[in-house]
Amino acid sequence: MSPTILIIDDEQIITRALSRAFLKEGFQVITASDGQDGLQKITEQNPALILLDILMPKLSGLELLEQIRQSRIMTPVILMTAYGDAKTAAKAKELGVSAYLTKPFNNIDDVISAVKKCLGS
Repeated sequence: MSPTILIIDDEQIITRALSRAFLKEGFQVITASDGQDGLQKITEQNPALILLDILMPKLSGLELLEQIRQSRIMTPVILMTAYGDAKTAAKAKELGVSAYLTKPFNNIDDVISAVKKCLGS
């Protein structure tokens, strides 16, 4: 069975583009449009990897990541943001992110490569 990736992003265009790319690569894909929905899907579906946007309604990516880690869930997380800064990157690193990607993506293949690297494939 192929690994399941959970994409948590409030921008539907990003979610759809990433979903198509990962399905084409043979992954299973689950999506969530906000942090609360994402947290529920993490606990219910136990994905192999989480692609997580930082700026979202209801629960930010960093707040969600903090809750994930406090729950002792050690699923690899790749943070995605259009508003990266050194403080955010430092906080993300402290919370144990596997990778940090800046949007807009230059090439979707870079995202696929980051996911495969995190999953060891």
